[in-house]
Amino acid sequence: MCVFLVLIRAYEFMFSDPFIEFFKLADVAAEKPEYSFWHLFLSHSIRYDFNAITSLGIIYLLFRDRDVVKFSLFFYVIAFLILFPVYYILLNNLNPENYQTTFYVRRFLIQPVFLLLLVPAFYYQKYKM
Repeated sequence: MCVFLVLIRAYEFMFSDPFIEFFKLADVAAEKPEYSFWHLFLSHSIRYDFNAITSLGIIYLLFRDRDVVKFSLFFYVIAFLILFPVYYILLNNLNPENYQTTFYVRRFLIQPVFLLLLVPAFYYQKYKM
């Protein structure tokens, strides 16, 4: 399952993201790239879904507990419903003061960061009981 996460990262060029170069140059006075909201939304949504599905598979393999997977699925859905509107608002009001915030919200949407947060939390919960 971890191989799928690596493949998603290796083939990130297949997911349209005009902000990759922007955030590499953001400290040097890069200009906000032109983008289509729906194209960006679709691209980020697909990548988020791939990462979430793979992460849910990893969580299931680690814990073999459907309740943990159900909670994780709920968490991923709620996180997306909160983070994408925040990302959209930040992009529409993009200025040097919020580059870093925008970058990290984007990171949560396109990288499997939640997996790194959920697995230790579930291990802690499992071994605490």
